[in-house]
Amino acid sequence: MGKVTIKNYTQNGYEYFSIDNDHLKLSFIPSLGGKMAELNSKKTGTQFLQEPQSQYKTASYGDPFENYDTSGFDECFPTIEDTHFSINGSEEQEEIFLPDHGELWSRPWNYDVDGDRVKLSIQGVRLDYEFSKEISLHDNKIQISYSVKNNADFGFAYLWSAHPLLNVQPGNQVYLADPIEEVFLNGTSDEKLGDYGDILPWPFLDNETNYSEVQQKKLNSAVKVFTHRLKKGCAGIYKPKTDESLVYHFDTNEIPFLGIWLCYGGWPDHTDNKHLTVGLEPTNGRPDSVQKAKDRKECPFLEAGATDTWTLTIDIIQGKPDFENCNLFSTDN
Repeated sequence: MGKVTIKNYTQNGYEYFSIDNDHLKLSFIPSLGGKMAELNSKKTGTQFLQEPQSQYKTASYGDPFENYDTSGFDECFPTIEDTHFSINGSEEQEEIFLPDHGELWSRPWNYDVDGDRVKLSIQGVRLDYEFSKEISLHDNKIQISYSVKNNADFGFAYLWSAHPLLNVQPGNQVYLADPIEEVFLNGTSDEKLGDYGDILPWPFLDNETNYSEVQQKKLNSAVKVFTHRLKKGCAGIYKPKTDESLVYHFDTNEIPFLGIWLCYGGWPDHTDNKHLTVGLEPTNGRPDSVQKAKDRKECPFLEAGATDTWTLTIDIIQGKPDFENCNLFSTDN
């Protein structure tokens, strides 16, 4: 596995910690939602995560996600989009409001070093839970082990989604292990593509443009779609220039869907500095609203006092994604 080194340092007024071995270097900012700011290949020098588009600044709970730097890898929980959410409390049903991209990205996390791995954790605000993730390196693989414990005396539905925005260039290619032919439209900047809930052909969402190949910013399009329930938990992005791929592996019994954010110059709305990025976002539910996901019965339910766990593995490899190694994470659901 090779030696793993963990270091603490301060940069631009923020405390970071890094984890690295002979193959990879990761860096995190605990006070900025536990953000993974760097996922760097030591062999090629490739930074796989989108770089900061502006200077980091500290958010407050409930702030709009797009008002801050959206680069790197954040976690979305217990919703992805802001929503009014009905819960059955200990005495009666009540409605709470959950903010844009959830409760975790805008708040500081606690972290502890345990040998060659790091555990980050944070408590809920509107709901009483503890969310944690443990990060470890194994040669060219990153393993992230997640846990959420419901400390409330009632159960609740929830959404979790990994939210890594990737550093991409035109011509990079999205690969999915499942033979996806259709996707569920959650939202888009381009009204010609359709409306929420439409089923679009993949990858030619507009019947002309191959959205699985990263386009130029001038396409002026941003779109969020979801796959159907997957049988194979593998997806990746291939970079022809350096002949390398980032590949996600996940158990589809735990993580049955993949959200796909394709931003080819169509977002953010409030700035001329539009993004060129792809987000491949393994998730345990769909769509982006936990209330809608609950109504559709497409998200988990966490009973009072219960704990859910799941694992996401990220591989950095030479060449195109090799989905023959996806069998460990396959299911016949």
